[in-house]
Amino acid sequence: MLFRELSFGDVLGLLLAVLACTGFILFVRARSHGRLESDAGPVGALVAIAVTVYSLILGLTVVATWDRFTQAERTLSQEMNALFTTVRLADAYSVDYQARIDGFTLMYARDVLATELTADSSLQTSSDGARAAIRGLYAVVAELANDPDAPQTSVQLSLGSLVTLDNARGDRLTLTNEILPDILWAVLVAGGIITIAAIGLVAPSSKVLHVLVAGSATVIVVFLLNMIADLDQPFTYPIRIDIGLFENGIDILEGETVHPAPRMPATTAPSAPPAP
Repeated sequence: MLFRELSFGDVLGLLLAVLACTGFILFVRARSHGRLESDAGPVGALVAIAVTVYSLILGLTVVATWDRFTQAERTLSQEMNALFTTVRLADAYSVDYQARIDGFTLMYARDVLATELTADSSLQTSSDGARAAIRGLYAVVAELANDPDAPQTSVQLSLGSLVTLDNARGDRLTLTNEILPDILWAVLVAGGIITIAAIGLVAPSSKVLHVLVAGSATVIVVFLLNMIADLDQPFTYPIRIDIGLFENGIDILEGETVHPAPRMPATTAPSAPPAP
């Protein structure tokens, strides 16, 4: 879920930011209110430029992190679809091959769920179990390719499904480890402080209105920075993609492997008509 209850640290940080902003405005108005009123024109123009530039940077960052968050959801869905395709294509092979493919597929899915999707660390690396399962699937497909009794059309489809699974896994791990660089966070935080300070240099006639405007801007900036920090790590809490579909998919796969699809009877060529 995107929306969540704010933690104590979030509320405390927001409160401190608003109090700091309010204190800065009251201090500036008490010390330099007359001078700010006389420089209202040039100061207002500079503030408008600062707010516009920072809003553009902040908005583009929000869009980029949200796009990566939704891409992570699509990648996980593609990974699960490839698992289903791999299992269902196995119905074309002998019982031994089918059992091995089903076993490696379930091994992969369970290990990914247990180690890569529910781990606490924000920076994940591929687990040994999932890598072993992928290599096992490749080994089975290689054996099928050399088996003259295996339907080669199905083998090519299985290989394509396996490549799709491997690519989706690589994309997911890449998205997990691609976080915003520290230099960008420095720009976002410093830009927010400078923008709020610039708003504090504008001196409207109403002190209450000044505090409300600057305080509202502070709340928006803090909320957006907090949201960016959460969306920047799509596979970890507090905001993370929904892995419930992946869990349900594993349950369905387990049911299908326990009760495999019935095999179609082999077709035989019609017998030649009897000789007259």
